[in-house]
Amino acid sequence: CLWRNWRSRSTQPFARALDEIRRLEDSAPEAWLALHRAFDRTAGRAMQTATLAALFQQAPHLAPLRPDIEQFFDQSAERFFGAGPPANPLSVRKLCSELRRVEKRHER
Repeated sequence: CLWRNWRSRSTQPFARALDEIRRLEDSAPEAWLALHRAFDRTAGRAMQTATLAALFQQAPHLAPLRPDIEQFFDQSAERFFGAGPPANPLSVRKLCSELRRVEKRHER
């Protein structure tokens, strides 16, 4: 069990991100960046709102979470390139946990 958990954290993008995010506040820029890196690794390229179709093509198992993923990318753009943190930011930890559950089911 410990070996499987270690291996997942080292090879599965959302497992690794969740491990990083657990030690951070939801509002921490590092938490948002950890989740961005997980999306990049999953898609095999740098992701942004305009290229999300490539993510769902590469990882169709994430499609049920598409609205939440799109909201994450919209809020991230607002946070880093717009007016700052959105009024009602989503929980990066919760989204990453949901993505990890989907990733875990898919890896079996």
